[in-house]
Amino acid sequence: KFLEKKVIDVPMDRSYEETVETKSTGLLGNSKTKRVSKVVQHIEEWHYKVETSWCVSIYSAADVAQKRVLKSRVGSTTLITQSKEMPLPEHKDHEPIELSLTWLMQQIDKTPQDKTPQLTSNFRVNVEENKTKTPRRNEAT
Repeated sequence: KFLEKKVIDVPMDRSYEETVETKSTGLLGNSKTKRVSKVVQHIEEWHYKVETSWCVSIYSAADVAQKRVLKSRVGSTTLITQSKEMPLPEHKDHEPIELSLTWLMQQIDKTPQDKTPQLTSNFRVNVEENKTKTPRRNEAT
């Protein structure tokens, strides 16, 4: 969404020096004046507000209507460009990323100890095996 257009002055590293001599018929005679002019560049900036939102939800089987949102967030920022064209599309929907949690749920140990389920992970990397590599490159992960 377009917010505003601003023109800002950016001082440059260059400057120009000019000596002006004025002639006078009075007692003081002629005088010299130095005038230094700095170069300033005028830059046009366009300010846009960008908003984004996402959510992580869970649902059972194909019942998407009964989904439960686990986490969501809405955020916004201001983009400043030197182009009149909007840097992003006005609106963009992304396809949801869906994945099965069956394997993850099977890794949870539900065995009760002292009548209380522990809900700990059963997943282990066998570090004794010769094929074991860094965590990201292990077959188990």
